[in-house]
Amino acid sequence: MQNLPKTPFLYYETTSDSIRDQLLTAIGDKGDHIHEKEKYNFITKEKVKEYPTFDNLVEQLDRLSCKSIVNELCYIDDDFLTDFGHSHVVSFPHVQKTTRRLHFFNEKIGQDFLEDFLHSDSSSEKKDLDFNDYYLGFCVLRPLPNAYLGRTCLKLTDDLLLKDNSNQDQKFSIPIKKPIYVNFFGIKLTLLGSIFITQDSGAGLCASAAVWMALHISQEIYKNVITASLSEITINGFSEYYYPTRIFPARGLYETEIIKALNESNLLAAHIQTDLKDFYNTPAFIYAYNKYLGIPCILCLNFYKSFEEEVSNSRHAIIVTGCQDLSSLSLPEMVETESQEEKYLSLLGNAIESFLVHDDDLGMFIKLERMKDEETKIRYASKFYVPNGHYEYKDGYINLESIIIPLNKLIRVDFKEILNLIKQIEDFFKGSRKNKYIWDVFLIDIAKYRQDLLKSSLNNKSKQTLLTKNGPRFLWQCSALLPDEKTRLKLPIFTIYFDATGFSDLISIYTILIHKTKHHSEIIDNLKNSIDQSDEKIKNIFENALVTLKS
Repeated sequence: MQNLPKTPFLYYETTSDSIRDQLLTAIGDKGDHIHEKEKYNFITKEKVKEYPTFDNLVEQLDRLSCKSIVNELCYIDDDFLTDFGHSHVVSFPHVQKTTRRLHFFNEKIGQDFLEDFLHSDSSSEKKDLDFNDYYLGFCVLRPLPNAYLGRTCLKLTDDLLLKDNSNQDQKFSIPIKKPIYVNFFGIKLTLLGSIFITQDSGAGLCASAAVWMALHISQEIYKNVITASLSEITINGFSEYYYPTRIFPARGLYETEIIKALNESNLLAAHIQTDLKDFYNTPAFIYAYNKYLGIPCILCLNFYKSFEEEVSNSRHAIIVTGCQDLSSLSLPEMVETESQEEKYLSLLGNAIESFLVHDDDLGMFIKLERMKDEETKIRYASKFYVPNGHYEYKDGYINLESIIIPLNKLIRVDFKEILNLIKQIEDFFKGSRKNKYIWDVFLIDIAKYRQDLLKSSLNNKSKQTLLTKNGPRFLWQCSALLPDEKTRLKLPIFTIYFDATGFSDLISIYTILIHKTKHHSEIIDNLKNSIDQSDEKIKNIFENALVTLKS
């Protein structure tokens, strides 16, 4: 029979100066119900300090102004229980199937007050309201010496501010805030937050952890995603082609196995191999999927000590959770490439210098900055580094080998196809104009499209026509901007909405909105003249959108 602790929780008060020590104490307090011979399975306070994820957790709690910690000494975690059954239960060393859970609050609750409150006769609604006001989230502590940090959920603010290399604040937007429901000793708590987990060498390594986080975020975006534990992801992605003998202990997943695991959870995947010399749109590609919908792009990395030397056994996978806010950045220059004749678009997303990622080695909201390699003349190099140097190879490079995008099955038109189409029709809007448009391209859903229409300056008749028009669930929003000497960004000149649910050879324009600027009449005349002189294929592409122009 499972031993139970004499007290269900332990309580700790913290300040900004003491939060590191108090968190160490909480992690080290295992409770009196753990048999002495079983305690070796738990991580020690000395060992915890070696993990970058601990430093990151301290940083996140300090940012949230954590003032108290409650150590729930006996907790059944669904994810760990599944992993326990698949992997740890058959091992000879005894592993606890129960975990502990640390709860975080931004007020000093007090041990006596907490005990009295939990046993009081006040209504459950009153309890929920009081604790929800200052609940910051939780982390699960697994009884594993080398994989102590399990499912972690922390409250999210609207924007994150992180320092750049010049010690200036950089603002990042995080599109998706997942509703997280917690039962705190019978009190129902809810917060909007971000979810994180570290790998477990028995159940699943970094790729499984990246997929686990991507599934939980994708579930909030698409609603029909099947989440899975680390061990279930490892099983779902397993391929005998790479490792024919056994599934566990986990040995990591290749890109095709990551895609297979996503497929098992009711997702498709766009897989892009990032070539340093050709795929200069990498920042814009990530931005396009993450900007509004918050789709968690999985980045597959390799480590290099130098640009030429790859580190052995260096594969790693992380997920993008947010992008740098573009309001403070200069507009990107046109990308010129002498080696290819293809006409390149100027994309607003390529101005992004930094992304936020969840990395199971380092923690939550790690800033990755894009590097430009002057020697190889690469305008937008697909290389990233971690400024705080927590990686083992802190003086080297992180090379982005490929990107895997978890997609709803309805999204069948990808970013590269949209770029190719924009290239074909860009001149239709320009007429004799010489200066280039800067394109802001990202994926949205029909709800955002209609919200933007409601806020627009369209006349009531046009609004009613567009708002009552049936539409696809997902759209590509492509806004054309013109550079302005006085302001960094300007309102778009026109916006094209492409149907994202069609087929590549049947891509259609859903709507074209010509914004009220001094270029309004000129844009409409140029477009109509160009269409009249085009072949039937081009006329068909614009067929539905012309209704908007005529109205």
